Amino acid sequence: KRYTMWGATYSKAYFDLQASVLPDSTEASTLRWQLQAKDGRIVYNKELTADDPPNLPAFLPYTNPVPIRKTGTYQAWVILPDGSFGNPVRQVFLFNKATAKQIRLQQPPSAKYPGSGAFTLVDAIQNAKGLARSFEFIGFEGNDCTATIDLENAGAWNEVVVHTLQQTGSWIYAPAAIDIAVSVNGIDFSPPGVPVSLARSANHDRLTLTTSLPVNARFIRIIIRNHGLIETGNPGAGHPAWLFVDEIEVN
Repeated sequence: KRYTMWGATYSKAYFDLQASVLPDSTEASTLRWQLQAKDGRIVYNKELTADDPPNLPAFLPYTNPVPIRKTGTYQAWVILPDGSFGNPVRQVFLFNKATAKQIRLQQPPSAKYPGSGAFTLVDAIQNAKGLARSFEFIGFEGNDCTATIDLENAGAWNEVVVHTLQQTGSWIYAPAAIDIAVSVNGIDFSPPGVPVSLARSANHDRLTLTTSLPVNARFIRIIIRNHGLIETGNPGAGHPAWLFVDEIEVN
């Protein structure tokens, strides 16, 4: 109030919403969007799509973490005691067959970049701002990332997309390779048994494995190979490269 009386501009960042995504232990293939504010009340809504009824209310009061069951964009605001709106939070959720499924890592990520652990790779959030949102990645220093996902009854699939980061000035390099293995029981793994092709995006942030025929295995193991020691003449030469992964899609 004093700054207002002075006619001074000031930041309301202290009152910004804090958003996080949680797994749902009671409902399959569902996420929970948790919102927290230091003061005021929270409201949210969903951007309408052609699949939504046209009469959804403009604002919904937030009381408990919001269940997220499919691809969509959500927005939230905190209404401060003086009636003004704080900065909005906007989150895009992109679902695939692996979203919110059980996942385990063979080796944990570095304590420097733990993200939300293995769940980071199946939380339907695809990083779009690089290291500015480093908590959306899990990082491995010199090590591979090996993840096993239980697809449950997701049905056949023929594509695996791994979202990574390459920022060589920070010693972060794209994967050297990606391998997959499948299993019907979660114990015995073997190659898919059909030809698999690999395509990389221009900036190496998406690596796509495509099988020549649909695969119907319940369990899939994705081995994302670290670049290894950084070569002479590059930033970080002689040191182990960092591998950053933020999402695994199965389609």
